[in-house]
Amino acid sequence: MSCRRLNVLLFAFGHAGVGAIRGLRGAGHRVTGCFTHPTTAAWQPSVLDECHRVGIPCSTDPIADEGGVTPGMNARPDVVLSIFYRRRIEMPFLALGTIGAFNVAASQLPRYRGYFPFRWAILNNESMWGVTVHQMTHNYCDGAVLHRRPLLIKPTQNAYDLSLRLADCAVTAAVEAVDRLAVGDDHLQSLEPAIPPLFGAELPFGGAIDWRQPAGRIHSFIRALDFGRWVQGAYQHLTPPARASIGGEPLGIYQSSYGGTMSSYPAGTITRCDDEVWVQAGRGHVAVERMLVGGVDHDAAGYLTARGVRPGDTFDTEWAWDAAGGGGATISRAA
Repeated sequence: MSCRRLNVLLFAFGHAGVGAIRGLRGAGHRVTGCFTHPTTAAWQPSVLDECHRVGIPCSTDPIADEGGVTPGMNARPDVVLSIFYRRRIEMPFLALGTIGAFNVAASQLPRYRGYFPFRWAILNNESMWGVTVHQMTHNYCDGAVLHRRPLLIKPTQNAYDLSLRLADCAVTAAVEAVDRLAVGDDHLQSLEPAIPPLFGAELPFGGAIDWRQPAGRIHSFIRALDFGRWVQGAYQHLTPPARASIGGEPLGIYQSSYGGTMSSYPAGTITRCDDEVWVQAGRGHVAVERMLVGGVDHDAAGYLTARGVRPGDTFDTEWAWDAAGGGGATISRAA
């Protein structure tokens, strides 16, 4: 069956959005218009700028366009496609595509429904992840599945690294899905009923460490909150790392390892503080390696020993994670 060129109305943001524009155009399809969000972070590529560069009409306010003419559209598009767009897409856009409206979800649905739950993939030690291209409905992450693409999670990568790999995976899946539609392959697979919870964009457990958790889970949490990268020999924190405090002084922890056995000390107790820093967890020890204090990066051992911290001192244990976990997980003051 021959492949035809499809007209695509795109809802997109960030790395995946820019990649989708380039990927779809490179595959011979036509992006006839685009909706996006304003880009405020310098590290985040701008879909609006990319549209201007290649001459695609683009708007940051679909509500204002609902009663008028969709940007660049003199006729209905073949496909409405959403990729990492941060708002719920409503009518009339859901019914605008002659073939259909599809979203690229950043997880293997029906697990981990919600907006971009990549941090939870690391926190929950998932080894396999992926993206799902599915029909859009009025509900988040709902509708029959058109296409899936798997992604292996590397055990050493942080949240920023995973987000980039996930964006690339989503772009590839989006282009593959549109190519399938272009040759008439619109076979859909029903999605299992919604499984709570719904994972939102908020930080797991408010970003605060609960030292009562097992050491392995605390280490995974630190990786999941580490949304940073090396730039010209300096580490750039794009969002705050996992937060903790000692003696009431707030600090961030963004690099660690774990292991060891139990000791008689309560969770949060520093059991070693020389050239290494070991902290007793609910099970095992967390080796704290790198910290962010007052916007300055530090080697944890150097910083804490310079402050006079000694074995037996403790990190504050004011906050406890909601044992239920999952989407919308919270922290509370420990009893």
